[in-house]
Amino acid sequence: KTIQCGRKADMFKLWLLFKSLGAEGCAASVDRCYALAAHLASRIRTSDGALALAYPTSCTNVCFWYVPTSMRPLPAGLTVDHPVHRVAPKIKAALQRAGKTMIGFQSINGLPNFFRWVFSSAANVSTGHVDDVLAAIADYGEKAALEIAEEDAGAK
Repeated sequence: KTIQCGRKADMFKLWLLFKSLGAEGCAASVDRCYALAAHLASRIRTSDGALALAYPTSCTNVCFWYVPTSMRPLPAGLTVDHPVHRVAPKIKAALQRAGKTMIGFQSINGLPNFFRWVFSSAANVSTGHVDDVLAAIADYGEKAALEIAEEDAGAK
């Protein structure tokens, strides 16, 4: 039997993980992922509007927007028509170009694009790393807002 039906190689990886870390090591890894997700969610809640949760945190998934200063506060009833929809793709591209990190973004249920940060392995990740990525997101997010404003001004 395997987790994903016919993908026996995936079960082999899980078996190797348990052989390597043991039950206590695996539990510690899962606990660490949850702690990092809680840290990120706490940073979002205390960001004074710079960050906003798109959905409540679920397990180790944290879905959020970076909200540039010029777009704060986010209004209720956000849709993809709001300029914040164009922020996450620009931030992600800048993070990748700089070789900092790759955090996925998406738009579902008519909401503007938001980041979906999933902590699935935290062996080499600290709360300091999370804070550093958030600082980079803020830096690139403000630059993205300027680009969006210039694009909108050029379109008129």
